[in-house]
Amino acid sequence: MARPSDLFDREAEWGDLERFVSSDAPGLRIGILYGRRHTGKSFLLRRLCRAYGGLYHMAQEEEPLPALQRFADAVAAGRGLGPGQLRFQDWDEALRTALRPVPSAKSAAPS
Repeated sequence: MARPSDLFDREAEWGDLERFVSSDAPGLRIGILYGRRHTGKSFLLRRLCRAYGGLYHMAQEEEPLPALQRFADAVAAGRGLGPGQLRFQDWDEALRTALRPVPSAKSAAPS
Protein backbone atom coordinates (compact mmCIF):
# COMPACT_ATOMS: atom_id res chain seq x y z
CA MET A 1 0.00 0.00 0.00
CA ALA A 2 1.31 3.45 -0.85
CA ARG A 3 2.33 5.67 2.03
CA PRO A 4 -0.02 8.70 2.43
CA SER A 5 1.34 11.76 0.64
CA ASP A 6 0.64 14.03 3.63
CA LEU A 7 2.87 11.94 5.90
CA PHE A 8 6.19 13.69 6.38
CA ASP A 9 9.17 11.53 7.37
CA ARG A 10 8.06 8.64 9.64
CA GLU A 11 9.18 5.91 7.21
CA ALA A 12 10.20 3.52 10.00
CA GLU A 13 7.02 4.06 12.00
CA TRP A 14 4.80 3.67 8.94
CA GLY A 15 6.63 0.48 7.96
CA ASP A 16 6.14 -0.99 11.44
CA LEU A 17 2.43 -0.17 11.40
CA GLU A 18 1.97 -1.55 7.89
CA ARG A 19 3.65 -4.83 8.84
CA PHE A 20 1.36 -5.06 11.86
CA VAL A 21 -1.90 -4.53 9.96
CA SER A 22 -0.96 -6.58 6.90
CA SER A 23 0.29 -9.63 8.81
CA ASP A 24 -1.45 -12.87 7.85
CA ALA A 25 -1.01 -14.27 11.38
CA PRO A 26 -4.30 -15.79 12.59
CA GLY A 27 -6.30 -14.40 15.48
CA LEU A 28 -6.77 -11.03 17.09
CA ARG A 29 -3.70 -8.87 17.50
CA ILE A 30 -3.55 -5.83 19.73
CA GLY A 31 -0.97 -3.12 19.19
CA ILE A 32 0.05 -0.46 21.66
CA LEU A 33 1.35 2.84 20.41
CA TYR A 34 2.81 5.18 22.97
CA GLY A 35 4.92 8.29 23.15
CA ARG A 36 5.00 11.89 24.26
CA ARG A 37 1.98 14.09 23.69
CA HIS A 38 1.60 15.94 20.39
CA THR A 39 4.11 13.87 18.44
CA GLY A 40 1.72 12.58 15.75
CA LYS A 41 0.57 9.20 17.08
CA SER A 42 -3.12 9.84 16.34
CA PHE A 43 -2.23 11.36 12.97
CA LEU A 44 -0.38 8.16 12.01
CA LEU A 45 -3.16 5.89 13.19
CA ARG A 46 -5.89 7.85 11.43
CA ARG A 47 -3.91 7.67 8.17
CA LEU A 48 -3.34 3.94 8.68
CA CYS A 49 -7.05 3.32 9.26
CA ARG A 50 -7.93 5.35 6.18
CA ALA A 51 -5.42 3.43 4.06
CA TYR A 52 -6.52 -0.01 5.28
CA GLY A 53 -10.22 0.53 5.97
CA GLY A 54 -9.87 0.29 9.73
CA LEU A 55 -11.75 1.88 12.59
CA TYR A 56 -10.01 4.59 14.60
CA HIS A 57 -11.45 5.26 18.04
CA MET A 58 -9.57 7.17 20.71
CA ALA A 59 -10.38 6.16 24.27
CA GLN A 60 -11.08 8.98 26.68
CA GLU A 61 -11.42 9.06 30.41
CA GLU A 62 -15.19 9.18 30.83
CA GLU A 63 -18.07 7.36 32.49
CA PRO A 64 -18.62 3.79 31.23
CA LEU A 65 -22.04 4.22 29.57
CA PRO A 66 -21.17 7.33 27.52
CA ALA A 67 -17.86 5.68 26.54
CA LEU A 68 -19.68 2.55 25.38
CA GLN A 69 -22.19 4.60 23.35
CA ARG A 70 -19.44 6.73 21.80
CA PHE A 71 -17.73 3.50 20.70
CA ALA A 72 -21.06 2.12 19.41
CA ASP A 73 -21.52 5.27 17.33
CA ALA A 74 -18.01 4.90 15.89
CA VAL A 75 -18.70 1.25 14.95
CA ALA A 76 -22.06 2.26 13.48
CA ALA A 77 -20.44 4.97 11.34
CA GLY A 78 -17.96 2.42 10.02
CA ARG A 79 -20.91 0.26 8.98
CA GLY A 80 -22.84 3.06 7.31
CA LEU A 81 -25.30 3.52 10.19
CA GLY A 82 -26.23 6.68 12.02
CA PRO A 83 -25.51 7.66 15.63
CA GLY A 84 -27.62 5.76 18.13
CA GLN A 85 -28.41 2.90 15.74
CA LEU A 86 -26.13 0.51 17.63
CA ARG A 87 -26.24 -0.08 21.37
CA PHE A 88 -24.11 -2.47 23.38
CA GLN A 89 -24.80 -3.94 26.80
CA ASP A 90 -21.12 -4.26 27.67
CA TRP A 91 -17.60 -4.08 26.24
CA ASP A 92 -17.57 -7.78 25.41
CA GLU A 93 -20.53 -7.34 23.07
CA ALA A 94 -19.04 -4.11 21.69
CA LEU A 95 -15.71 -5.67 20.79
CA ARG A 96 -17.28 -8.83 19.35
CA THR A 97 -19.50 -6.70 17.13
CA ALA A 98 -16.64 -4.40 16.08
CA LEU A 99 -14.52 -7.41 15.11
CA ARG A 100 -17.29 -9.08 13.11
CA PRO A 101 -16.83 -8.55 9.36
CA VAL A 102 -19.15 -6.03 7.73
CA PRO A 103 -21.43 -7.86 5.29
CA SER A 104 -20.97 -6.75 1.69
CA ALA A 105 -23.93 -5.49 -0.32
CA LYS A 106 -23.82 -8.73 -2.37
CA SER A 107 -23.96 -11.05 0.64
CA ALA A 108 -26.61 -8.93 2.40
CA ALA A 109 -29.01 -9.02 -0.55
CA PRO A 110 -31.64 -11.79 -0.54
CA SER A 111 -31.18 -14.47 -3.19
